[in-house]
Amino acid sequence: MGKTESLKLIGHGWENFMIERVFHHRVTQSSTEIFFS
Repeated sequence: MGKTESLKLIGHGWENFMIERVFHHRVTQSSTEIFFS
């Protein structure tokens, strides 16, 4: 496995991590709004 391949894997993992965090934050926010409204 070359350096570029491992860098791609790290970048992809980071992308998924950020997407999951944003998605989770939105889900938490919307469910909180529903709960308190």
